[in-house]
Amino acid sequence: MHPALAHERGLDLLATATNARAARAARTGRPAPPEASQPDVAVAIRPARPADAGALVRLAQLDDHADHAPRFARLATEPWEGTVLVAQADGELAAALIVEDGTVVADPFEHTDGLVALLRLRGVQLAGASEQRWLPRVGAVLLPRLH
Repeated sequence: MHPALAHERGLDLLATATNARAARAARTGRPAPPEASQPDVAVAIRPARPADAGALVRLAQLDDHADHAPRFARLATEPWEGTVLVAQADGELAAALIVEDGTVVADPFEHTDGLVALLRLRGVQLAGASEQRWLPRVGAVLLPRLH
């Protein structure tokens, strides 16, 4: 995906992710602030850390992916093979993506469609970046042999 298109798509997805705060307010029973004074939702997309293991297990169980729960639990004590990206909305873990197989776990009680789309976009960007780093090395090895 072209970087300008990816940026535009990312901005569109961020706009849809702002509904997470209202959904959280509905779930907890606290009234949401009036629309005019409602601040933007802070969204962070980052690699998973060992400290995220408990939240990832909870998300997997909530999202009917209990088969992934033991794998996420091991993240706290063992190195993870591959890449897991997490999406945080206002500091709370709301969704995660296993980049290698495309598995997504998300909080079913939140509006996470926008966050999942951002995770997928970032996963594609990371996959493209790894291919770009790999290709020059292959070219450096193969080109001298072709002459």
